[in-house]
Amino acid sequence: MKFDSLSPLGDEQLTPVVAALRQCVYDLSALHAAIYVAHRNVKGPGAESFHRFFGEVAAVVFGHVDTLDERITQLGEQSDATVEQVAKATTLPKYDAAIVDGMKHCRALVEMFRTANETLHSARDIADDNGDQNTFDDLVQASKDLEKYGTRIGNHLVSG
Repeated sequence: MKFDSLSPLGDEQLTPVVAALRQCVYDLSALHAAIYVAHRNVKGPGAESFHRFFGEVAAVVFGHVDTLDERITQLGEQSDATVEQVAKATTLPKYDAAIVDGMKHCRALVEMFRTANETLHSARDIADDNGDQNTFDDLVQASKDLEKYGTRIGNHLVSG
């Protein structure tokens, strides 16, 4: 089903942009779920700090899921990011829900951040190539936040 859109872009431009946005939503949704598992399951030394930090990061990532999925509807398409669709379409690896150690969560998450950010960069290029500045701007902000929080997670893995 198509919705009315105020976007001046034609179908030829919108089709690749929406497809790229969908992949971002799938990957960021999977990333959000993994962060939330880490948030809930972290135990041991530093658990309270990791719990708070992972909760903060999950909220930021979910904000971008919402923004990008909303952008899909603004461009006249329906959201299809069901749990089943996300599990089927994400490019991120399956998260090991059995992890409890904060550092092991960080190791697993930093790689997921890297993959999700690659998806955002690819989508950003597609939006730019198709003249969709609004989508480009949303993707730039999402990428900046993934780099910021992915780096903060990775910083836990640095030893002196």
